[in-house]
Amino acid sequence: MRLLVAQDERRDSAIIERRMLAEGFDVDIVTDGEAVLWRARTGNYTAIILDILLPKINGYDICQSLRNEQNTTPILVLTTKSGEFDEVEAFELGADDYMRKPFSFAVLLARIHALLQYKRHKSIEELSLGSIRYTPADYRCWYKDHSIELTDKEASVLEVLLRAQGEVVPKEALIFQVWGMNFDGNPNIADVYVGYIRRKFAKIDKQKMLKTVRGVGYRLLEVGN
Repeated sequence: MRLLVAQDERRDSAIIERRMLAEGFDVDIVTDGEAVLWRARTGNYTAIILDILLPKINGYDICQSLRNEQNTTPILVLTTKSGEFDEVEAFELGADDYMRKPFSFAVLLARIHALLQYKRHKSIEELSLGSIRYTPADYRCWYKDHSIELTDKEASVLEVLLRAQGEVVPKEALIFQVWGMNFDGNPNIADVYVGYIRRKFAKIDKQKMLKTVRGVGYRLLEVGN
């Protein structure tokens, strides 16, 4: 599970990062609004912990932009702004929760877990392309009505490719969305997991449903019944 943390105070970011890592989360830290939007649009985040008072683009505009783009990633606003109208505006623009500073980490963690639990219960989304169907909420995948067992990383790779709906996904973008911005391992890890997925689908039939675009990335093809 990956969190995007955007705070204007480095001390708060450091506390959240250290404690969330101890709780088993992966954490990406950003310090301005433009970076938040870029990461949220290109990354696969479990939730966003967002300050209102960010440079370049404020938290209100970030909430509004992401919701206008149909980005449903849970957003918890954590800010020094304490007025009731500040809170109302955040909710009206798409925030899912609102906490004021100074904050208790135990309460912050509890609220993040509550948001994630609510999203799991609420989500009935199914991604599909041709004969491939996948539900991110429970990691279930079907190909031509055959169930396919995927590991967590395989499921994450497939989800990124399905969301692209047949468009080419650059290798760098796939690595960022699945393994995170701080990944410093061998970039061929993407080829390895694409190969794993191919072999699992090939057990059902030999149609080529996952294409490598040499020097660029990968594209999921729309394979019929």
